Amino acid sequence: MQEAGLAPLNYYADLVKNSGQIWAYLIILVGMTIEGPFFTIATVVLAHNGFLYLPYVLVASLIAEVISDYLWFLLGRGAGRPILRFLGKHFKSLRISEEREKKLENVFEKHAGKLLIGIKFSYGFSHVGLIIAGLSGLKTKKFFAWIAIVSIPWIAVLVILGLAIGETVQALKIVNAYEFIVTTLILVIIAIAILHQILKRTKLLQRMGFNGTVKEDKK
Repeated sequence: MQEAGLAPLNYYADLVKNSGQIWAYLIILVGMTIEGPFFTIATVVLAHNGFLYLPYVLVASLIAEVISDYLWFLLGRGAGRPILRFLGKHFKSLRISEEREKKLENVFEKHAGKLLIGIKFSYGFSHVGLIIAGLSGLKTKKFFAWIAIVSIPWIAVLVILGLAIGETVQALKIVNAYEFIVTTLILVIIAIAILHQILKRTKLLQRMGFNGTVKEDKK
């Protein structure tokens, strides 16, 4: 995109690309660590429109997902139980019985992959599952291995949304930098809201045992 109205964006894009400034991607990585879906989708839109390198964005996204999830995992290991009690007391949707909590802790070692996939795609509630993973005593190396694997399909979903929004923005033929930014932000927020509702309807958290709606495993 080389339209005059997009000159401010093109200037910074050229600065990042031509000078090899890694700081821009480090800033992106920090943003993704704080709020992965939003920053991942938004930066994919920018990459699709030529402002960033998509491969670098994808690498940053994967690293950020692993770092963010590991921080929640550590939080669960250090102070998981009081945090769960607090969340369950103030948020009904995050309530989990002590019995179910203990059972989830016990099955993490054998079924870590399956549970972490469910956690990853419980967008908006995944932090609780990661805290339980930390409580479970799951080995750190095993957690890292599985979270890196299950992050790939999650990132793929976000990338598809980003590319779709990128195509939409291109189709609108926006020539003003501020209109481009505002339009992108609005579309990203809408996409995240829709994604949240879709994943919420799958009730992955309930299937994991929240609110006591999961049937006991048959022996």
